[in-house]
Amino acid sequence: HIYHSELCDLKSKHDGLHHPCIAESYTKIALLYQHMLQEPVQALRYHQLALKSLRNCSGELNVAVTLADIGHVQRSLGRCEDALESYRESTKEFDLTTERLGNKTCRASIHLHPARNAAVA
Repeated sequence: HIYHSELCDLKSKHDGLHHPCIAESYTKIALLYQHMLQEPVQALRYHQLALKSLRNCSGELNVAVTLADIGHVQRSLGRCEDALESYRESTKEFDLTTERLGNKTCRASIHLHPARNAAVA
């Protein structure tokens, strides 16, 4: 796919897989597959790549949102047990963020990303 070749270019520019720019690109591709192209299997693949990258370069909030996105895709695929586990992991990450940053900071951060949070709601 064209998206994959563009992502390979980004990887070479930004020091490989574990860079916030790469994670954000994976997430955008996943959301495109999920909401516009209606291809949940591809969406899940890119959400999982984003999660792998985020776990190495980002805070709990981005990980929590991505886990929730993964849960939504798993649910749409009928994989309810997997979705439930993703939602549980997401909740744990949100709790860690709330503990670390405080409730108001966490809520403010969530509202800064309306496009991604639309998938969480």
